[in-house]
Amino acid sequence: MNAVENKDWAKVVDIADELDIKIEDVKKDDTIYLEESVGGLEGKIKDLKNTYAWIWVSTNTESKEELKKQILRSLGLSDK
Repeated sequence: MNAVENKDWAKVVDIADELDIKIEDVKKDDTIYLEESVGGLEGKIKDLKNTYAWIWVSTNTESKEELKKQILRSLGLSDK
């Protein structure tokens, strides 16, 4: 898969920069493309923020033991 097919605007910009291609002329169609790309990235960020890993890292030390118990219970496992 390539950056254009994946609507990965950041990767397209990186490739253009590597190839010394100027992309200063952003047109209206490009704006729609960029908005869709941003929307997709926001969705991915939202999904990542709902993972156990993200929640674990974002939880303060005092609350981690309780969070560990909740995660184990949600997976149908014992915390012992």
